[in-house]
Amino acid sequence: MMRAAALVLLLALGCNATHIAAIAEESQGGSGGGSVTGEPFEPSTSSEGSTSVDTTATSTEPDETTAEPCVVPSPLENCDAAADALRAPEILCYDDVAAVDFASTDSDAWRRARELGNAHWVSTESEAVLVLSTGTLPSPGRVGEVNVEPGSGELSPTDNANPDGVGLPADIDPQSLGSAFSGQADDLLWFRFDATAPPGARGYTIRVGFLSAAYPEDLQADVSDLFVWWHESEAFVGNLATWQGRPASVAGLGPRLHAFRGEHPMLLRTGIDGTTGAPCEIEGESVDCPIGAASGWMNLRGPAEPGEAVHVVAALFDQGPQNRDTLVVLDGFRWECEGCSVGISCGLDE
Repeated sequence: MMRAAALVLLLALGCNATHIAAIAEESQGGSGGGSVTGEPFEPSTSSEGSTSVDTTATSTEPDETTAEPCVVPSPLENCDAAADALRAPEILCYDDVAAVDFASTDSDAWRRARELGNAHWVSTESEAVLVLSTGTLPSPGRVGEVNVEPGSGELSPTDNANPDGVGLPADIDPQSLGSAFSGQADDLLWFRFDATAPPGARGYTIRVGFLSAAYPEDLQADVSDLFVWWHESEAFVGNLATWQGRPASVAGLGPRLHAFRGEHPMLLRTGIDGTTGAPCEIEGESVDCPIGAASGWMNLRGPAEPGEAVHVVAALFDQGPQNRDTLVVLDGFRWECEGCSVGISCGLDE
């Protein structure tokens, strides 16, 4: 009788001891004292199917295999947007970025703007956006707003004094643009810059908006007003101004442009707003033909490796009737830790 009672007591103590050990392990985070990866604790299971917990690990030293967090630089605090065109979208607001050229012989073909037309086209990153045009733009107002007369993107002759009938900047391979490029550019505006990717950076991103009065006329055209973002690095050489593999033109961005056309508030005071009063057919539907349309903001992403040289050439130009303006708005250049995958997530986002 006494031997049986002793056996019961020992079994009870053994169960409690195991329960106490498990609670102690849980209070340490279930990680053995080292991992900070955030992965859930999974106790080991023996061949008999019972769960065992190792309570012998007491080290609190950090896991040496844990990667250092990525930290990329922020734009310089005193980066005056009025000092240079490429400071408006904060491209030139980093120590390791240098502008090589900003080529526009017509000073009215671009503007630094606190707002283009309406509150949609406002910088979320800095004090101004950079607006490029194949036509001309009015001077900014008292608070830096650029308001364009309704419909003027199509209804008035707006050819600018930038070069016509010319080739693209030497760095851009025109053959890579395929049938989207006619062989010569009109109203050509372009810029280029060189950058050294900071430690930790795996790429960069910049916000891009595309607005065009060549919509809907050029929806089925191979050749139309075109925006090119030529990127050169070890990972990739080519045009990144593409959406779903198609170029940044009216035809290439058509599915995005359908959503923001005519009287949409996004177009207010951009010169691309309003309708012609005449019917036309879009996607099989007869509508009051819009003067133009916009893509909304898109993120353009490019690849880079820490410390490598990145070369970029951007160009906007006409390839059709020169009284139909196209605008490109740029904002918020940033280095990023995540980076993008060439052929998958690099280029213009969805």
